This record gives sequence, C-alpha cells and structure tokens, in this order.
Amino acid sequence: MDRVPLHDLLLQALLDDMLLSHPALEPVRQYLKAAGKNPDAVNLRRFQLARLLTKLFDEYAVSRPDLLASWKDGLVIHNDERKATEVWQRRLWLSICSARGLLEQRTDSTSEIPPFEAINKIDPKSIQLPGQVHFFGIL
Repeated sequence: MDRVPLHDLLLQALLDDMLLSHPALEPVRQYLKAAGKNPDAVNLRRFQLARLLTKLFDEYAVSRPDLLASWKDGLVIHNDERKATEVWQRRLWLSICSARGLLEQRTDSTSEIPPFEAINKIDPKSIQLPGQVHFFGIL
C-alpha cells in the first residue's frame, strides 16, 4: 500500500470519534487525551501517531506478513505483554484494510483516471489557460 494514502487513511481513522469509541482503542484515546484540551495539540498527536503507524504498518507488511494475515483472520498472535498493543493496532489496521474498511470505501467512491485521459475529457472552451502549459513528472 502506498505510504501517503495509508497515512491519510490512518489520519481519517484517528479523526473518527465513533471508531475511537471502540473499547480496543482505549490506549489511543488516552494518548490523544494526554495532549490536553487544546484541539490543535490533540490533532498534532493524531497526525504524529498516523505518521508512526504508517511506518510501522509498512514494516509489518514486509517483515511480518503473518501478523497482518492473522489480523484479517480475526486472530491476535501475542499472549504476553505485547497483546494490549497488538489489539489496538489490529483494530486500527482492520478499520482501514478489512473488507469494509476505509481503503475499500475510498476505492469504491473514487476512480482514478489516467492524467492524459483526464486532460482529454476537459472541454478546452470551458477553461482559460495561459498561452503555454507545461506538464512534468518524476518517475
């Protein structure tokens, strides 16, 4: 999964109060509450947590695919001091990657159009462009 969309989806999940009310996400709620009552401070924590979890879930995809597969199967691997952490991480990951998760919702609600196809769909008479337009990209 691409890192930028994963970060966006994690941030979306962390902004969802209904999702955060799930009992498994109590540690996340406590982490966010530790920022105090300032909404900017809470949102900064959301952003930072999404960034850290993006890296972590990317690492899991490469080094622990068995863990992610077990989460999809409804299992928790650890039965020691790591279990509590795994439970809330699993809940967030499933909110994005499960069959009805945010990733599927985003895929269903948006369709990507290749750039040149999108350009061909624009009626040139409907917009005013400068005399020259330059497109560039880095691969």
